[in-house]
Amino acid sequence: MMTRGEDDQVSEMTAPRAAASTMIGRAVQGRPLDQCPPAATSTTELVEAVMRQGRQVAQVQLALAKTELRADLLAEIGASKGLGIAAVAVFAALNLLLVTVVIALGRVMPGWLAGLIVSFALVSSVLFFAGIVGCRRRVRKPLGRPRRAIQEDIQGTLEPMV
Repeated sequence: MMTRGEDDQVSEMTAPRAAASTMIGRAVQGRPLDQCPPAATSTTELVEAVMRQGRQVAQVQLALAKTELRADLLAEIGASKGLGIAAVAVFAALNLLLVTVVIALGRVMPGWLAGLIVSFALVSSVLFFAGIVGCRRRVRKPLGRPRRAIQEDIQGTLEPMV
């Protein structure tokens, strides 16, 4: 059992703690968690805050990824339209030129052989050039910004652990 002197000492020691705890509790109420002193917040509140912030970061990253995907898709559609229009124009112009070449070659060889040679040359050259133009206009790294942001977030998370 404690004597009266010891009891007074214990109450003198716990009284300032209780008063400080009450003051901190009142000060913490209504303030954002990041402005509160760590001692004033419970582990549950800290975990909830971390989860809430993580959820917000994930939502922002997802929105950014969707926006980036839409932009990449629109760029791909624009490239495809341009390639299609160019292919039709080239086909029409070359068709006229090739008919002229077939008629000219038809004077020195059979007409069917001249047509076959010219057709082969046309198909191979169009495929070659269309392939080169199409490969240059495609999106090389889809979702580049969100990918970098996620990698930076992962690196930032892993660095304190190491």
